Amino acid sequence: MTPATRSRLTPLLLPLVLLAAAPALAETDVILDDDPFWKDEEFADEFMGSAGSGGGPSMTWFTQDLDGLNGVLRDEGLKPVPEKELYWGGAGWAGVYTGDDLYVAIGGGGFGGSQEARSGDLRSRWTLGAGYFAVKAIYPVLRRVYAEGGVQLGGGHSSIWIEDVLQGGDPDAGLVLVHLRADRDFVLLRPHLGVDLRLSNWVGLLFEGGYTFTSGDWEMEGRKALIRRIEGKMPDGDGPYASVMVRFGI
Repeated sequence: MTPATRSRLTPLLLPLVLLAAAPALAETDVILDDDPFWKDEEFADEFMGSAGSGGGPSMTWFTQDLDGLNGVLRDEGLKPVPEKELYWGGAGWAGVYTGDDLYVAIGGGGFGGSQEARSGDLRSRWTLGAGYFAVKAIYPVLRRVYAEGGVQLGGGHSSIWIEDVLQGGDPDAGLVLVHLRADRDFVLLRPHLGVDLRLSNWVGLLFEGGYTFTSGDWEMEGRKALIRRIEGKMPDGDGPYASVMVRFGI
């Protein structure tokens, strides 16, 4: 075939080549559409519907400053209040997907625990419990990783008992000498941030951390001399906290 002939045939062969390649190009498009790599940006849609609910059990780490109080109790020859850091609880919520990669959830929860220390006839006890209403926003940042932030508002009760079991007495029958019984009702405010690791579309691990603010006064009864010494040394209920939840649902 001469160069002149090839030059005249090229315009005619080009459409035939494109037609022959069209099925292969279409097949490539289908492969790309089915490749999970190209669906990563839509991964969040598998875990966030128009509405739903969720929740689960949780562990909360929170400490109270008892150094001042326990210093006075040791001076008085009494049993110090036991330090407690781990509290058990749970939370649940329901919410709506806004359609802009933002999920708004509303719910509530609670936590609590108690601990007692004994030494001979002396004993001390600490209790703390609280419940709250919560609002938070959830936003997908990576595949299976969601960031959240919100605030919890509620209230609770804490108490401290310092007692001495009477000689040969039964503490369960009330045969005790009360050195101090202190109770505090408080209002709770906890702003927080968190990370939600989605193990699947129905279970995950939720890590939260924030700061606890409380407001409330201690009401005390017992030995007046002891109460005068510990005034101003009772725990104020404020401080950082952290929690982890096994989350089920949305």
